[in-house]
Amino acid sequence: MTPLILVETLADNLRKLLQDKTAMTEYQGEKAIQVFEHDIPRGDFENNAFYPCVIVTLKNVEDEGDHSYATVALTIGAYTDDIGNDWRDMLNIAEKIRQFLLTNPILSKRFRLELPIAFEPITTEQPEPFVFGIIAARYLVATPRLNIN
Repeated sequence: MTPLILVETLADNLRKLLQDKTAMTEYQGEKAIQVFEHDIPRGDFENNAFYPCVIVTLKNVEDEGDHSYATVALTIGAYTDDIGNDWRDMLNIAEKIRQFLLTNPILSKRFRLELPIAFEPITTEQPEPFVFGIIAARYLVATPRLNIN
């Protein structure tokens, strides 16, 4: 339950952060950046432009000592018909998110960001004209306590 709340909370915060930012889409000009939880929804792919987007996915949950940590992956997808400059929108979106995470290390008074944040552009086998990058962010989350009865 707690990791699900983290994904929902982070996605809601990113929607607010990116609500006024637009980028190119395939066949539909400029469009607001969409934020999805877990994956891109199934639907009519021929009539919808799902890029630009950010997909917030739970990567793993780990217990270390007395603490629990959840790592989320933020996959950033962008489209461009300007080959050669195709990476710019994706990097701008990633940097906006990275700066938000660093300046807002506590979400909903319950999730604390653990540094470092990892950002990695995906540079191999990208399906042009789409470009992708991933931010990994690790959060301290509620830890189950031992119940001895």
